Amino acid sequence: MHIVDMGTVFGVRPSSDLDLGAETLLQMMARNQVDEALVCSLKAVQHNFSAGNDETVALCLTHHNLYPVAVVDPRQAPDCLAEVERCAARGCVAFRFFCDYQGWAIANQSFKCLLQAVAHAKKPAIVHAPASGDATALLGIAGGWDIPVVLAGITYPVLSEALAIMADAPNFGIEAHRVALPGQVELMVEEVGAERIMFGSWAPLFSQRPSMDMVLGSEVSLEAKALILGDNARRVFGLTKRMSQ
Repeated sequence: MHIVDMGTVFGVRPSSDLDLGAETLLQMMARNQVDEALVCSLKAVQHNFSAGNDETVALCLTHHNLYPVAVVDPRQAPDCLAEVERCAARGCVAFRFFCDYQGWAIANQSFKCLLQAVAHAKKPAIVHAPASGDATALLGIAGGWDIPVVLAGITYPVLSEALAIMADAPNFGIEAHRVALPGQVELMVEEVGAERIMFGSWAPLFSQRPSMDMVLGSEVSLEAKALILGDNARRVFGLTKRMSQ
């Protein structure tokens, strides 16, 4: 089974004394037999998105199994709009947005404009929607768009909202990471289908095993497990060309 982790990071987090460097991530991937990963820079999340995105692209150029994900902060307009175009041209496979870490609301008009720029670049968007109402606000912005929109940071209290949103928005998917209670994989597969669920761990900030074992130990078919653990990410983020090189 080819495993792709769609949610990894590297860099330094001031609030943590963990080693979150790129080598730590690569070692964790090798230990857990994770073949490929989408990765973004913590510097881009916390401090300077342009410098952080440059770090991410440089890292992925030297490691064939890592794919760059750009981070852009809508509070930094108008520079954020130019950053979307720049990162798309440099080969970033997706854009990830952190309203919870950066302190802005999904209903923010600047974010709507930024997401429209991502859609114009024809890149998938990964949007953290951890609070009640976040996914609903995102549906009002991007429901029915041509680009994939992946809900991230979904926990048990907002899972029902996320699944209801996905029922109304075929372009929405979900990152299976923080929903780790027994029976949740089965519920998600039953409600929205295995084709719209993707494994993401937030390694090396968190271990890859809990999120992975949540899928491997679930009572869904082997085909569904393969989709969730890798095949969906390769399709949604267009990773197949790189694999054949």
